[in-house]
Parts: sequence; C-alpha cells; structure tokens
Amino acid sequence: GMGLPSCLAYFADATLVENRGVYGGITWAAVGFEILILAIGINALNVVLAIVVLAVWRALGLVSFFFKENKEKAQVGRRHSSYGSILRRRDVLLYVAPWIMFSLVNFSEAPMLQRLFGDFFNFVAFVEFAISGVFALVGGFLADLVGRKRVIITGFVALGIEYAALSIF
Repeated sequence: GMGLPSCLAYFADATLVENRGVYGGITWAAVGFEILILAIGINALNVVLAIVVLAVWRALGLVSFFFKENKEKAQVGRRHSSYGSILRRRDVLLYVAPWIMFSLVNFSEAPMLQRLFGDFFNFVAFVEFAISGVFALVGGFLADLVGRKRVIITGFVALGIEYAALSIF
C-alpha cells in the first residue's frame, strides 16, 4: 500500500474520465499477465533468489516515482476533505458497503474452497490473475460504454449468484 495511492492519483491525473475504464482495464490486464509470468518465474528460483528478485522489483517501482515529471496543477478553491466527510457521502457508501461484503465473503470462503477442491483450487488461484485481466479489459470497455455504476452492480450481482450456487454445493 505504500505506492498505491500515489499510483492511483497519477493514473487519475494522466487519463481522461471518458477513457479511464478502458485504460484501467488495459492496465489491470497487463498487470495480471505480468504477475502470472512473474509467479511462474519465481517458482523456478530458490527462496533467497526469489526474495532478492521481488525486492529489486519493488525498489524499481519505488525509484520510478523520482523520475516522473511533477506537474503541479493550481489547486484553486480545492478544500481538503477528511476521511469522515468522505465516508458519509452516499455515493461512496454505495461502493464501499458491497466491497466490504465481498471481501468478507471472499476471504472467509477461501479456506472452505481450498478444502473442497484441493489442488484444483491452487491452480485456479494461480491462473486467476490472467483471467481477471481479460475480464478487467472487457469490463473497462463496458464501463466507458454503459457507465461504471452498471458494470459494478452487475459484477456484484454475478458474484452473489456465484456464491449462492457455491453454497448449494
């Protein structure tokens, strides 16, 4: 989490709102495939060398922020918001509440799924990044085409149906 807020702020400043879904989908797809390739490569190394490779990867990401050009925009009339004022907004709550529910269900069911499916669960978790990258790309195009709110609500409904079907089994 050290660099994620800075990355997201830079992404928001560098992209137009109309194309943000597509660019986000492309970025997520690229990251998913890169993580899949990195995971395959890391599994071929011994533990010490894998730790060194990951530390160098993290350091390169951190150092890259020193080389980005700093374009400060005039912040005329912009006020600083507190976390409390942001969390009291209705539109934020409509996104945060389903995300919290998703996180609780997803991470509480993961041990049960691993026990139920065994090695197949590990394979699916491994390939998940590549698959999520493809769907992030499709979702990004749809978000710019029909709107983010519809895509997010559809995703949460599909996830609810998935977990309901899984609960039956």
